[in-house]
Amino acid sequence: MSIIPDLASQLGRKDDRPNKILGGRIVETRDLDGIREAIENLGNPDRRIGVDCLGLLEEVGKQAPELIAGYFEEFLELALGNDNRLVWQSLIKIA
Repeated sequence: MSIIPDLASQLGRKDDRPNKILGGRIVETRDLDGIREAIENLGNPDRRIGVDCLGLLEEVGKQAPELIAGYFEEFLELALGNDNRLVWQSLIKIA
C-alpha cells in the first residue's frame, strides 16, 4: 500500500497532522516499505510530497530513530541542496 494518498498535501490539508499520524502508524507497524517509499519521494517533482515525506520521517525519527538511521546519506544530500526548507528539515533528521 502506498503512503502517498495519506500525505497531508494529497488530502488537501494545510497542516501536518496527517503526516504525523502516518509516521506514527509506520512506527507501530515497523513499515520499512513505507519508510523506503518516503525516502524515495524526498525528491518528488511535487515539492509538497517531498516536504510531507520529510515531515513523516521526522515523526518516525522522534519515535524510532533506528528506523531511519540507515538513510543518513539521503538526508545529507538534501542538506547540501538549495531549498532552505528541505535543508533545515534534513538537518533535523540527521541530528
